[in-house]
Amino acid sequence: MRKFSSLDTRGCATTDGGFCVPPLATSLLIFACIFGSSVLAMAIGRKLKPHHISTESRDVVKLGIGMVSAMSALILSLIVSSVMSSYNQTERDVQQYAADIANLDASLRDHGPEADSIRATMRQFTQMAIEGAWPTLHAKDNQAGPTVVGHRLTAIGVSISDLSSATAEEQRTKLASLQAFNKVHQDYWKIAVETYSSVNPTLVTILTVWLTLIFVSFGLFAPRNLITYAFLFACSASIACAVYIILDLNAPFEGLMSIRSTPLENALSRLQQP
Repeated sequence: MRKFSSLDTRGCATTDGGFCVPPLATSLLIFACIFGSSVLAMAIGRKLKPHHISTESRDVVKLGIGMVSAMSALILSLIVSSVMSSYNQTERDVQQYAADIANLDASLRDHGPEADSIRATMRQFTQMAIEGAWPTLHAKDNQAGPTVVGHRLTAIGVSISDLSSATAEEQRTKLASLQAFNKVHQDYWKIAVETYSSVNPTLVTILTVWLTLIFVSFGLFAPRNLITYAFLFACSASIACAVYIILDLNAPFEGLMSIRSTPLENALSRLQQP
């Protein structure tokens, strides 16, 4: 299982099977497939005999492509819905994670000087989590491995358990701190699970085949002129951009539309206050 702090810097989301889906490379490949297929179909269509491009043949192609277009639109809408739902959920979880870290720090302050070392460890853990989740914003040399970050979080829980609880007030404060820590621990692993890709590469491959088939039908009967080529190029580029956006959202901690680290940075600023 990949941890929250162990996101790699390959610029792609990884599926449960370890398959990497890089947004830019995938979208460029899809563009090449659909635009290249339409241009190739235009060249082939010029050599077809008249009975191959008769009205009856065109009608059959239009009916078949209409069904494929409807299925492609349905699959694309389902992918967009899934990716946006996952992205928004992860963003909310990061905000909740930051709030729970700040709440844990407030609880540790109630213990007084005895918990100063735990708060220092909390600062280190939060800094490591930020650097690991947003690797492109920090130097690689400063990024700790997932094992180190996981051990740091475990050490915080052990230290809280070791706090003194001689009086009723200390017991109450310690219990509150343990409950706050459990929420932070739960947030950490919840976000860790959400870093996996929600887009099935097989589904992307099938969608690419369908889109390629649609553009082949366009090219077979399209006139050969500059306007046609420009229009097919623009349509292919638009579809490739849409795929790029989907895959970029699918990697919520990387890319152009990555989730902001501001909530955790604000929590770190609070931790750094005496």
